[in-house]
Amino acid sequence: MSKNLNNETGLLQSLARGDEKAFEQIYSLYSPIVYRTARQFLQNDQLAADLLQDIFITIWIKRETFLKVNNLQAYLIVMSRNLALTHLREVAKEITEKEKWAAVLPDTENETEQKLNRKTLGKILEESINQLPPQQKRVFSLAKLEGLSYEEIAHKLNISTTTVKQHIIAANKSVRRRLEEYGIPLSVCLLIFFSNN
Repeated sequence: MSKNLNNETGLLQSLARGDEKAFEQIYSLYSPIVYRTARQFLQNDQLAADLLQDIFITIWIKRETFLKVNNLQAYLIVMSRNLALTHLREVAKEITEKEKWAAVLPDTENETEQKLNRKTLGKILEESINQLPPQQKRVFSLAKLEGLSYEEIAHKLNISTTTVKQHIIAANKSVRRRLEEYGIPLSVCLLIFFSNN
């Protein structure tokens, strides 16, 4: 092992060359602070341990890039904090999505019943779209169901973007009016429809 392994620069240089001993020493030196930082934000032992593992896997895979790091401890603390915050944001987003579903679909003891409710909403949307005039239906489906831009639709159908916008506005009004008969917002029904395709 190189004598330079006694200092951070030497460790990183050896790590960049693929020295597993250098990696082990870095792990021994810095894993406690990485874990404590992750645990502070995540408030969960297993999640902190998983994040610790992810960080050191990244260190090994991208070991050559760490030659540019001047203060490894500070760098790893920031890295741990950022990954923990990213995880928390993802969890918050997931909770928000679940709350949206809960607001749309009543809680039932039967999961099959919930799936039937979603299918029913999707069917209502499908029927509403099928009642549109042919060109409106095609434009609306390309925009709302296939996610094409107005420009892409215009090119595909050989019409102007202005015409596309006019069809979308008219179709939105018709579909929304139909869905309102069931007390369903258009945006909610689209979300349910996508979940079944």
